[in-house]
Amino acid sequence: MSKQHVDLVIVDDDPIIGKVLMRMLEGFDLNIHFYEDSTEALSRIVEDRPRLVVLDYNMPGLDGHQLIVKFSERLIFQTTSVMLFTAEKLSEMDKIKLMTLGFEKIIAKPIEKEDFIDIIQENLGKLSLKSA
Repeated sequence: MSKQHVDLVIVDDDPIIGKVLMRMLEGFDLNIHFYEDSTEALSRIVEDRPRLVVLDYNMPGLDGHQLIVKFSERLIFQTTSVMLFTAEKLSEMDKIKLMTLGFEKIIAKPIEKEDFIDIIQENLGKLSLKSA
């Protein structure tokens, strides 16, 4: 088990989306990791047990659906909340199925900075600013 405390992991095969999301949170005192490779992300998440994971839905290798099943197999939900981040137009039935798998929230792409910060704070609590 890693000794490093990880608050948030973002998994998305698009590095630009990862950079944008991390930039939205850069002024806050958070330990954030970003992974483009979903297979690497799985092993790091199992090791680090972050407080929150935000997963893209469509990715090469393991997609968001496959990852959440693997999280369940590895008991990730005991320590970690998982949210789905997608540009997919999901039906209500798809959303219910995904929530049943363990996603706590489904976040639509694109997202405004204020909305993303609010979602993160709903899960992690009030975010404090980095000290100078």
